Amino acid sequence: MKKKFRNFLYKFYKIGEPLVIFIEFMERLIAWTPILWKDKDWDYSYLLTMMQFKMNRMSKCIEDNAFILADKRVGKQLRYASFLIDLIKDPDNHPRVREMYADIEKKWGAYGPWTRIKTIGSSDDLLFTRENVKTKEDAEQYKKEFDNYSIAYAKVENDAKKRLFKFMDQYIVKWWD
Repeated sequence: MKKKFRNFLYKFYKIGEPLVIFIEFMERLIAWTPILWKDKDWDYSYLLTMMQFKMNRMSKCIEDNAFILADKRVGKQLRYASFLIDLIKDPDNHPRVREMYADIEKKWGAYGPWTRIKTIGSSDDLLFTRENVKTKEDAEQYKKEFDNYSIAYAKVENDAKKRLFKFMDQYIVKWWD
């Protein structure tokens, strides 16, 4: 229905084209409003969210309209870039990282109460523990496992950033023709 209406308007070029342009602009404005509403200028994750939203829209548009020769390939590339953004924004989406965290939760239980500790030469700090951390040895083992998880988390995030921007550098100019 929408395409038929636009095709009808295009037949009446002088009146129809500006109207179609306005309608498409309003559709984009409405689609972008939730993204822009949440946008903050101080955090790069919002930039990633905007890039991801744009890539998803481009992928759908290119694949649905097939107005470039490599429409399926370009759509797949855009979806892959969007997937990499997911990994940057939340490395827990990676199966290995998610599994490591699940193992920690299974072994050490839920977070326990917050405890205020005093460290030498500083103000009070907050320390949280897990319900199955009972001894000093448990605490050391938990810290070691959580540090390994944190390293894997950071590695997935950093690798995804490198892959995304290398991938974009290689393909972004081909995402039109």
